[in-house]
Amino acid sequence: MFSKIKKILYACEAFKKALHDTPPKVQFDSSIFMANQIAQQNPEALVDLVKLIGKPYQTKYISHVVMKGFNEMSKISNLNEYLVLFPKNSDYAWELYSLITKVEDYNRPLELKSDLIFPWPWNKDRIKDTLSFIGKGRKAGIWKEDTLNHSIVFWLPMGIGWVRGGNHSIANGIINGEGIIQNYDAYDISEMYKYIYCDGEYFYKKKDNSKLFPVQSIEFACIFEIGRIMHENNISA
Repeated sequence: MFSKIKKILYACEAFKKALHDTPPKVQFDSSIFMANQIAQQNPEALVDLVKLIGKPYQTKYISHVVMKGFNEMSKISNLNEYLVLFPKNSDYAWELYSLITKVEDYNRPLELKSDLIFPWPWNKDRIKDTLSFIGKGRKAGIWKEDTLNHSIVFWLPMGIGWVRGGNHSIANGIINGEGIIQNYDAYDISEMYKYIYCDGEYFYKKKDNSKLFPVQSIEFACIFEIGRIMHENNISA
């Protein structure tokens, strides 16, 4: 009995170590290889591949507020495109962001249980209260959209949402798997693909292959390039 348990524990540790030891470049290449395979079989499933890569990052970031010590709260950075894609202090990054266009007629409701939304809960007391009181069967009742507080910018074609307001309650909706967002802003980033590309280590200018920015998040580097494949196949979240 104990030998079986030891074998199971050893296998679990070996799996975690293998996953941790996989170099980011290998993770990127493997993800893009699979994305191209999926594009050949069923391009619409690329939406699910983006979620598969992004969901663990979403969970990890939401859990920071619980796992970090009280004196570390100020060290948790606001989760946004500047942190994980193109840095705010670059003039060329601002040129890229200027290429993003608003999609006026995109009005699909966002479901917190399934859509890939990235909130930034940073206050322990707020997350404690939202978890305690908001939800089916709890004191404050089921999760409801607050148009004065909740604000999301949703990027297409990949289908990822940056939370600009209502981080703690939106995180609660994600955790409880309930809640629909009707009011948000959708933007298409497809124009960026004409000018840059990523190899898993750096972003480059397509014009002359010069380096622009190092990859800040391998997950978002993968999601960005899967978005290119989605765009080439006329797929949008």
